[in-house]
Amino acid sequence: MTMNALHIAVKDLDILFRNRGTAVQLLGLPLILVFSGALQAVAGRRHDTWMPLAVVDEDRRPLAQTLTDEIDASGGIIVVDRERVAAEDALDKGEPGRARSIPREFGADVATGRVTGLRLVVEGIARDTALESQILVSL
Repeated sequence: MTMNALHIAVKDLDILFRNRGTAVQLLGLPLILVFSGALQAVAGRRHDTWMPLAVVDEDRRPLAQTLTDEIDASGGIIVVDRERVAAEDALDKGEPGRARSIPREFGADVATGRVTGLRLVVEGIARDTALESQILVSL
């Protein structure tokens, strides 16, 4: 059984080296994809294709700021700091499309181990509903 597998492997390698087109497809195309991905990463962050996210930080503690900074640094999202009224007005106009609300006692709740939550409001859906309710409404 082992000899059959070895013979099959040797035969496959022989066919691979005889047919240069297959070798190019097997080795060359993945290398092209890797290099193009690396060039895109080197080119930098493209902010014109990123999703804007209005963040309403009612807590104003270091943990909330760290969360906002991490969201901004993660890529793909441009964080726009806003006050609640300004974020609601912008959502009504459809400007950011999404808003994240950090409640007043978020940092204290996390520090004491209490369960806390963040709200994500999506354009066109009621402002004061939880994310789960928004998902159900959209179905």
